[in-house]
Amino acid sequence: MSWNHDHRDGIDVLTVTGFLRHDVTHRFADGVDWVTAHSAGPVVLDLTHLRGCDKPGERAVLNAIDRLLTRSAPFAIWGLGETTVDRVIPERLRHVRIASDLATALRDLTSAL
Repeated sequence: MSWNHDHRDGIDVLTVTGFLRHDVTHRFADGVDWVTAHSAGPVVLDLTHLRGCDKPGERAVLNAIDRLLTRSAPFAIWGLGETTVDRVIPERLRHVRIASDLATALRDLTSAL
């Protein structure tokens, strides 16, 4: 698992790639910590390259969503797709902008500014 940060049109994008297993959840949390420490603006959590996760990985995604929702800036998520995470978090997603692609996520967050 790896994460990457990109800044596009005033919006921070945190992209997660690979498998989010118990032994790498701390690296994912580090990425979320980094973005929250360095960004006061909107954030997109991009999970399109997440190939899967175990139960601790699912909890790490839930924790990231909760953490990003506590910020005063807009937050969107996209790329849940076929991951197991999308079956676990529907109740939390009601407060999250969910986009079908990155362009939509960026457009939605830009309009929220």
